[in-house]
Amino acid sequence: MAGMDLTVVDIEEDQLRAIYREPLVLIRPDQVIAWRGDGDGGAVQIIETILAHIVRPYVRLRA
Repeated sequence: MAGMDLTVVDIEEDQLRAIYREPLVLIRPDQVIAWRGDGDGGAVQIIETILAHIVRPYVRLRA
């Protein structure tokens, strides 16, 4: 999608959880944390919003 790779990593490590402070983290390719959350339902909306902004320039709407 738009020349972007997406890697999902499931790590059950207390030390990492202490660093990120949340169980879900979205990390940009430049290693900056773009979002973190606890999966309370807002995670899906955040991911959909981010993907919409990435894909939008490549989608043409039909008239």
